[in-house]
Amino acid sequence: LNPKYVLPDRKTVREMIKKKFEAKKKDIKEIIAKNDSNINFTTDVWSSLIKDPYLSLTSHFIDNEWELNEFLLDVPYFPHPHDASMVCDSIEQILDDFGISEKFHSISCDNAANMCFAAEMLCEKRENAIHVRTRDLSFSKRVVSSHLFPCFKLIEDHLRCCETDQNFDFIKDAIVDMKDKFLAYWEKIIDVALICHMLDPRFKKSYLEGKVLKKRATDLFKSRFGSYESLNLNSQAETSSDTSTKEKPKTLMERMISKVTNTKNNNDDEINKYFKQPPIEFSNETNVLLWWKENSKTFPCIAKMARDYLSLMPTSVPSEKTFSIGGLTVDENRTKLHSNTVKELLCLKSWLN
Repeated sequence: LNPKYVLPDRKTVREMIKKKFEAKKKDIKEIIAKNDSNINFTTDVWSSLIKDPYLSLTSHFIDNEWELNEFLLDVPYFPHPHDASMVCDSIEQILDDFGISEKFHSISCDNAANMCFAAEMLCEKRENAIHVRTRDLSFSKRVVSSHLFPCFKLIEDHLRCCETDQNFDFIKDAIVDMKDKFLAYWEKIIDVALICHMLDPRFKKSYLEGKVLKKRATDLFKSRFGSYESLNLNSQAETSSDTSTKEKPKTLMERMISKVTNTKNNNDDEINKYFKQPPIEFSNETNVLLWWKENSKTFPCIAKMARDYLSLMPTSVPSEKTFSIGGLTVDENRTKLHSNTVKELLCLKSWLN
């Protein structure tokens, strides 16, 4: 060590942290602004060693290079009351701060009543927004949303088997209660689970059994595809109107027939082509996002769906991870850290990694 080096005092270190935080936050905002896919979120509430409450909001999205990104957006000090409206308002403030309120696609949280109600409030304000509540589903650096359907289907089959097994008659009432509670929750998320599952080229429709389920999945996929196709057509129409002034305008009837015919053909062609291809090999080395990057031009509209749905987090583990780091940050030797400093340290830890 250099004996002439003078350690910076507390105020200097505080200013260094703040300056680095502001600079890095600006970089994160620019990265998110350049991304044209929707964003999924995880959230939770935590109390530090000295009982200071904090709210976390983490973003998850697939960028333009088909890389899965995870950014902790904020960990604000969150005093009581912790009711749903307060949670909702705090999250809305963070979304507005980063300018991503319109990109909200889904939010995952634990089963705490206030968090669930807050998530429902956030989703009610946005069309087609999704609220998800659920060791195979806990990774934040790989695609796991497509595993929801097979995992939950396995649980359902196991509960139904136990319900009819005479060896479990002594706890049959408990099993029936478990099954009913599970099915009530499963019905709330099965649609998003099916879409994520079919968007994984390793699965597609391989694990869908029965005509009723297959029809439900197919109709659901076509419906969501239609929504994305409409957005794509509107975008193309705006572009063509700026560049194709030389073409002779068509009559109203011709334009209507052309739009309906082209949309139907495009829908059928792209969807049929995608599902006619056999699923790719399933292994730990298979990179789903790389496959989509290489095939995004072949399936342009389905690829947009994949970018939104495959970055969805089926658990709130990323938020739990943030608070595990928070427990190491606000330890017995740092109980007097200001809440702003705690927030900046936790965000920097996420951003610099």
